[in-house]
Parts: sequence; C-alpha cells; structure tokens
Amino acid sequence: MLDPVSVTALIATATTSFNAIKSAIALGKDITQTMQSVMTWADSVDTLHEKLQEDKNKEKKFTVKNGHSETAQVLDAMTIRLKTADWEKQLKHEFLYGGLRRFSDICNDGRGTTMDAYKEFLKLRRELRSKKIRERQEARAKKQKLINDVINGTLIASLIALAIAIVYTAYYVIVEYKG
Repeated sequence: MLDPVSVTALIATATTSFNAIKSAIALGKDITQTMQSVMTWADSVDTLHEKLQEDKNKEKKFTVKNGHSETAQVLDAMTIRLKTADWEKQLKHEFLYGGLRRFSDICNDGRGTTMDAYKEFLKLRRELRSKKIRERQEARAKKQKLINDVINGTLIASLIALAIAIVYTAYYVIVEYKG
C-alpha cells in the first residue's frame, strides 16, 4: 500500500526540486546547481514510481488502511502519474526550447542538438536507475543469503545437539543397564 506520509514527502521533494529547476533556469544559475536540482527531482520521481510499482505488485485486497480506501489509493496513484508526466513534459520542453538547451553544448563535442542533450539526460537517468535497482537487488540477495545461512547454521547446530543428546542418552542407558 502506498504509505501516505512517505508519498507526500516524496511529492513535496519532487515539487520543491522541480520548482528549484525552474528557478535555476530563470535565474541562469550555474549548470552544476541546475543539474543537482534535476537529479534530486529525478530521484524523487523514480522513487515514487518504484513505490507505485511495489504497490501494484502486492496482492490486492479490499481494505481501509490509514484512512485510505482502495479508491483513494487508486486516485493517489493516478495523481502521481499525471503530476510526474506533466513534470517530464515540462523538463523535455526546457531541454529542447528553454534554459536547459545550453546542455547541448556538451554533447557530441559541442556539435550536439537540444534533442541530443535530452537523450543524453534520459540515457544517464536510465543508467543510474538500473544501477540503483541492481544495487538494491544485490543487497536483498545478500540479506536473503545471510538469513538462509543463519537458518542453515541453526538447523545444523540443532541436529548436532540432538545427535549428541541421542548418543549421550544411549551411552547412559547402556551404562545403567550394565551396572
């Protein structure tokens, strides 16, 4: 389920970052500052989409949690998708026609077009997103391996303790019956 608090915080971060992007463009701020705002925004949007995907992958049951019915959850998800699509459209416009078109100078050895800059941004964003997903999957796999190792170790230790108890009991019984 979409956690209303974290979703609200992510939307607020994304909105603040997007407003910072527009402000940086309007004021002609340094490329570094502008791109930091863009990446903060992109990270927030990506996290929102991940939360939506996680929620979509979970088994759906009709429940009311945290005062949100399923209808409210669906409307939240739709609002997030609409808002992020609008931000993406505005950002593309800034790359193609607005203040971010100056990034075309760094593409193709200074011979890049505004579309090249936008494509480069999308490419870098996809690479960072896939890296982040890969790192999360590796961390999950590592955690699962640790859990499995602990369970297996506990089972082995229990079996050894049981074997020792059986051997001791058998020895005790044999010694007592002989004596």
